[in-house]
Amino acid sequence: MRRKKDSNKVAKNYPNIISSILLLAYGFITVLTPNMRTFDSNGPRFFTLALLNLLVFGYFFFISSERKNRNQLLPLAIGMSLLLILDSFHTFQGVKDLVISGKGSILSVKSSYSNKNILTSAIFVKLPFTLYLLYFQRNWCKYLGGLALFLGFLATFFLSARAFLLGTIALSLLLFIYSIIEYRRLKNRKYIKLFGIYALILTLAFGTFAFVQKTAYPKDLSKSAGVGARLGTITDKNNGSNNLRLTAWGQSLQMTKKDPLLGVGIGNWKIRVLEYENSYSPTYTYMYKNHNDFLETMAEYGIIGGLAFIAIFIFTFWYFAKVLFFKRDEETQHLFFLPAVGLVAYSFDAFFNFPQDRPEIQALFAIYVGISAALCLQQWNGDNFFNKFSIKGKDTLLLILSIVIGLVLISTSYLLNENIKSLKLQRIIKEELNSGKLKSPSELFLKGFPPIPDITILEEPIAVQKARYLIKEKKYNQAREIMRNDNSNPFDARKEYFTANTFYKEKQYDSAFHYAKKALKLKPFFYNANALVSFVYERRGELDKSIELWRNYLKRVKKKEEAWRIPVVLLMRQNKLKEAESLIDSACRYLPKRKKLLTLRTSIKQKMIPTDKLVIYQEARKFYNNKNYKEAIPLFSQLIKDVPEFVQAYQLRAICYFYLKKNKEAIKDINNYEQITGNLPANIINIRGACYLGSGDKVKAKQDFKKAMEMGDKDGKNNYNKFFKKEDKPISFKVPTNK
Repeated sequence: MRRKKDSNKVAKNYPNIISSILLLAYGFITVLTPNMRTFDSNGPRFFTLALLNLLVFGYFFFISSERKNRNQLLPLAIGMSLLLILDSFHTFQGVKDLVISGKGSILSVKSSYSNKNILTSAIFVKLPFTLYLLYFQRNWCKYLGGLALFLGFLATFFLSARAFLLGTIALSLLLFIYSIIEYRRLKNRKYIKLFGIYALILTLAFGTFAFVQKTAYPKDLSKSAGVGARLGTITDKNNGSNNLRLTAWGQSLQMTKKDPLLGVGIGNWKIRVLEYENSYSPTYTYMYKNHNDFLETMAEYGIIGGLAFIAIFIFTFWYFAKVLFFKRDEETQHLFFLPAVGLVAYSFDAFFNFPQDRPEIQALFAIYVGISAALCLQQWNGDNFFNKFSIKGKDTLLLILSIVIGLVLISTSYLLNENIKSLKLQRIIKEELNSGKLKSPSELFLKGFPPIPDITILEEPIAVQKARYLIKEKKYNQAREIMRNDNSNPFDARKEYFTANTFYKEKQYDSAFHYAKKALKLKPFFYNANALVSFVYERRGELDKSIELWRNYLKRVKKKEEAWRIPVVLLMRQNKLKEAESLIDSACRYLPKRKKLLTLRTSIKQKMIPTDKLVIYQEARKFYNNKNYKEAIPLFSQLIKDVPEFVQAYQLRAICYFYLKKNKEAIKDINNYEQITGNLPANIINIRGACYLGSGDKVKAKQDFKKAMEMGDKDGKNNYNKFFKKEDKPISFKVPTNK
């Protein structure tokens, strides 16, 4: 009889062991999932998470146990604390490598995660498990919680992610308030002491970080990675990261205002954002995540969906407060502590980043929400809430609901598996684009891509990805047909541009012009589409329209060299030298060291030299040709004073100075010539080397002789060999003959 009771006890505990394992699986499965050679490692992780959801659903559907064991959270808390410790040590290893190398950025510390923000999030969102062990467990579990908390905070300080530094401040404030409430409620100093231990751990972590930062960090990194410096950037209006976030948040509010009830659709934020970004962005590098899950959820689901998401947090905090103030169930309060603090930690990530796109963090979010939902349901109407209602056919209804949920989970797993297939092909394409050569056959992608998804992780239509390879193989009709049938992203201009490109390659310029104009309507500052439209305008002889096109482009884009050069050349063809001069001066102001632009500006300046100055130049040339260098120098100087861009005057005056052994003056003129034109002929570099040698600067002389030699100048080679390879040859140089 005793043996039978023991066996019943084991049987009753067995499902609880499995439940604990399944809970631990949520914390570990995404970390252990391999990349599977996909473009985005989140794809395989979401797939394994979906399979786990299906497994858990099947387990609880086919195996029922009414026995409740709240200690199942203990192995989960221990497992998550150990994982946090592992992530922390990976962080310390990355910091160590950074300190040893003496260069680089804290951004390079990311462990096995995609970037340092995700690593910091994975650490910070696990901290509530360590607090659960520290506050409510005993013996070695409490010590484990304290150790993991110290290492987690230390890693957070090293990684210096602003959202989690703010989160640390907020978490500390809330724990202080919680301790005061418990002290006043229980008249017991236990929680005051626990908060003191927490504060000591936090202080030790910060002190350790500050010591390492001061004594071991490279100087530049020490200034930028400090807690104060990082928090100070939050209000910096010139901070690029701040501006990107604020812009994305504003666009989300615009989407919500435009579609307040139903939103733009689940997952459509990254598609609809192009409607706003295309109006000013010249590139296809987009904000495909909003960096605020609250705003993004509201934009995608509508106001009701957004409020429902926020309600998850509100109900958890409300019921935790209800248990704290109105019920004296200490065990339930301790259990509520974990999801309440967990959702506080998660909310800071959700407000400044996009944890919905990170399966590692979503698994933790699911754990916190699951615990909260179970506890809230119990608090609302007891453990057997559904049994209090007599509903006819309740079991049938629950069975139908379970079947629907099961089908949804199976469908989700299937679609995520299809997504993995797509991500593998996306990776091949991305690697080949980065290499500059498309090597794979189009057939691989035509047959390999599944029907879903129809856009890439970076928002590009899959049809366009296929078209790239068809265009490479000159299958233009097939490329156009694939893109014609694609409506995956109505705000992306690549479909129109690639269609225009196929017509351009077939020399059907009117059709190319038509589709390029459609591309510009969607994305007015896309350079390639502007260049194609400009080309057709030039063919038609409509130069003014082409020039106006580029002027509009340059109102927004200042750093594209060809966008400045093309209209300048067109203005020169029209003999509008004043306008060309004004435009090229602007170009050189925005792009000051571009050789092509400097050469073009020099050409324009030469064409605009007044006739009377050319007379002076001819007179100076006569003196120069007759080797009357002293008489030539004043005339060249007058020309330089009146026309500072007269580069020939600098060049010839430099040679005059060289013959008169005025090396410093010669070097100065040659440097001015180089600054204006952006370039130096090899023979002039050789002469400057001779001047440096005459001035006693052998280092610069060697550099110039070597450079002239590498450019093919024989005199430069002779001088380099004579003075720097111990060859007994006289110094030689060749004077340029300017006309």
